[in-house]
Amino acid sequence: MGKENQRVVVSNTYNKFSTEEINHLFAEAAGKPFNIADFISGNEVNISRIAQDFFGIKVAMDEKMDSDTSGKIDMTAKQITVNFFQHTHRQRFTIAHEISHYIFHQLYPDKFADLQEVFRSENNVHYEGWQDMQNEIDANQLASSILMPSDLLRGSIHSWTNQHSSITSKNVNELVDDLSEKFNVSPASLIYHVKNFRD
Repeated sequence: MGKENQRVVVSNTYNKFSTEEINHLFAEAAGKPFNIADFISGNEVNISRIAQDFFGIKVAMDEKMDSDTSGKIDMTAKQITVNFFQHTHRQRFTIAHEISHYIFHQLYPDKFADLQEVFRSENNVHYEGWQDMQNEIDANQLASSILMPSDLLRGSIHSWTNQHSSITSKNVNELVDDLSEKFNVSPASLIYHVKNFRD
């Protein structure tokens, strides 16, 4: 089987899962109904509550984790450990990223039978080859979609645009900062979404 056929989810960094796809994936992985709207307050997704209340995955902070490691998930213990010293935006993304690994592990058990612990790192030190990197891309894509549900993000951008006439090079940073605060995500994670909206 060629490398192109070994991918769990055909994706690239710029595609997003729709809200319906997220609801379906979560329900499939947990074997019970899921609606992400039940875990949203304002525009912010309560990612820790999804981990703990929906999936039964404990979330713990670690003050001794290497500075280049954002977090990890232990599939057997059902625990996500997050670097205590990283920014809240990074911690939230790490939890969503590790939940994504858990979902793929549940949905594709044959492919991930030997994978019991996954690290999220700022560099490639923990990755072992092409498939490992592809798994990280897929987990990043799903994590981004979880924290910024497409319909909610689209509505927020429309609302902001209606108040400001249009998105321009002069006001785009204001939009990004606004959405970053509302969704409690990093401004960098919003850049391509806003660009896609403009294109």
